[in-house]
Amino acid sequence: MKFKLLFILLFTMLISCDKPNCNSSNPILNNNEYTSEIYQYELAKVLSKSNLEDLNFWLKSYSEKGTDKYLNVSVQGNNICTVAVIKINNIDSKIKGIVDSKGVGYRGAKLENLKFLTLSDKKSTRFIYISLDAIID
Repeated sequence: MKFKLLFILLFTMLISCDKPNCNSSNPILNNNEYTSEIYQYELAKVLSKSNLEDLNFWLKSYSEKGTDKYLNVSVQGNNICTVAVIKINNIDSKIKGIVDSKGVGYRGAKLENLKFLTLSDKKSTRFIYISLDAIID
């Protein structure tokens, strides 16, 4: 009996910590790799029309390219279901653990009140990390 109760409790905890499933109706976001320029450009357009406070952000993964560090963040809410590639220029105390562990142990964590800057020109679209309030794992 104790084993069954423990199993049910653990299963419930795993489900409650996961981000909700979502789908995007945007063909550009659906048909391109999230790391592609066209995807990030379209994402910038979609986000510019959205209230970021109504969105939820979850760590999908952490990546590095040369000396550059990135958060790959699932973005959900208001019919948005996408991934943003956010460059880290400033490692603050809130994301130091993610960077130090290269994201291991943080995948799927909610990034509470994530703030980032969008830079776009004719060549590229970039999202730059500014801050976050908390990591809810």
